[in-house]
Amino acid sequence: MRTGVIRLNGHQLEYELRPLAAQQGYEAWVRTAPGREWTRIGVGDSAFVTEDAALKGIKFAAVEISARRLQA
Repeated sequence: MRTGVIRLNGHQLEYELRPLAAQQGYEAWVRTAPGREWTRIGVGDSAFVTEDAALKGIKFAAVEISARRLQA
């Protein structure tokens, strides 16, 4: 499992990449702060095929979350 933090516009997004046991690929989970609930990103039962693709998905989620916070 790989973990990290992305910082964007004064906000941070924690992430975890979890390898899948039954098939090749990764699930990506994010949360906006310690103690908050983890949220899986992606569509339905799909998984990211590579770690690089999962990190790109996480970065996209970080931009979306930051944009929503700036609008609020």
